[in-house]
Amino acid sequence: MFVRHNTLFAARMDPARLALTGPPVPVLNQVLGDEDLGRLQFSFSTAGDALALTGEWIEPTGVPVGRDQSGGSVPLPMPAEEYSDPRVSPDGRQVAMSMRHTLSRQIVVETLGSPGPGRLVSDATDVMPLWAPDGRHLVFASDADRGIYNLYWRR
Repeated sequence: MFVRHNTLFAARMDPARLALTGPPVPVLNQVLGDEDLGRLQFSFSTAGDALALTGEWIEPTGVPVGRDQSGGSVPLPMPAEEYSDPRVSPDGRQVAMSMRHTLSRQIVVETLGSPGPGRLVSDATDVMPLWAPDGRHLVFASDADRGIYNLYWRR
């Protein structure tokens, strides 16, 4: 999977040779992100489930959209906000992402298929969550330490 000009593509690849073995096929248009910085808003679970933030780049709010292996797209039951850095848990059951909260950003964790609101990880400015391989811990950058960004982890 890769993004070119804000379109998500899939292509078969030989991992031993690090070479494509099939033609790229467009999967999803209007993936949010800054291609120049390599900060594109999509993530995959080890089970193959995908999540991407889509929309017009000039529009700061949106609703995350889940996409399953059969090609179906379903908006997640979340309010339209300014989301970034989506990361699907290894088991595909949760998604962590950064969400604008007043003047800062916070990490919110949503359990997919659950109607309840997400859980905030902390009250500092937190960005760029990553799931640990066990799927029970998050690593993220936070300015909780006197305005200097450091890495933190939380169960």
